Amino acid sequence: RVRSSAASDVYKRQLYYWQPSMIYRFGAYADGNGGKIASSGDGAKVSFDAATQKLTFTNYTPDDTKDLVAAVTENETADTYIGSEDSKVSLNFKHLLSQVKLTFTSTAAATYKLTISDVRIEGAVSTCTGEYTTTGVTWNTDGSTTKNGYAYDFFGTEGKEISSGVSQYQSKLVIPQSGTEELYVYFTATIEGERPSGSTKLTKNFKAALGHTVADGDSENNKWQPSYCYNYIANVEIGDIVDNPDNLVEIQFEVTDVEDWTPVEAGTVSNEEVTE
Repeated sequence: RVRSSAASDVYKRQLYYWQPSMIYRFGAYADGNGGKIASSGDGAKVSFDAATQKLTFTNYTPDDTKDLVAAVTENETADTYIGSEDSKVSLNFKHLLSQVKLTFTSTAAATYKLTISDVRIEGAVSTCTGEYTTTGVTWNTDGSTTKNGYAYDFFGTEGKEISSGVSQYQSKLVIPQSGTEELYVYFTATIEGERPSGSTKLTKNFKAALGHTVADGDSENNKWQPSYCYNYIANVEIGDIVDNPDNLVEIQFEVTDVEDWTPVEAGTVSNEEVTE
């Protein structure tokens, strides 16, 4: 006979006892630090099926404050544990989500203020149902989904300043999904500074595709895998923002030489006492 545990977060401590001759299968999850997803009633969002050893997360939406992890055991025979007070069921938790980190860099001179704002990924699956078994997690991104994308609120509407040596970044927990080469990150770049004709403030909107090649352990191009953190780097320069419609050639400089100091032996000085 098989008895299943109800799906619950790993921090919830309830007292249960092994029943002789029973076989158990356990499904467990953690949604943040002690976070709990409803597992019963009309609002149930998570369930565990012992027969298929499957945890199901219905219409799940990632939350950056809650890293979703889960574990499912093989058959656990009660008689193995009865009489052994130190024997505990081993739970090996796995990440069910991916992370997408967006990093913005620049070699902009200190005389300019360059800010990045309104950073967002559009069209990415943001809510769908996931199933976790002993073989891993599967997110049903082809089924009933919500594609609201992800907003990188760290940058906000005011923006974060970047310059040479000062990059800005934020990571978001996202639903693992394929087809990332068709997804774009959108952002706004603004420069402020002094020009010969006075102060200037210029703004441009940009987008960049989020495709990537296979990384270590990845099985497919352009697919965000569970437990992986993907760092996309966008380098923004002043020339990307300032238009040059006449194709004018930028004045550039190259240091070819710096004159050395010429030493002179100026002779020995006389020491005179100061009396006043």
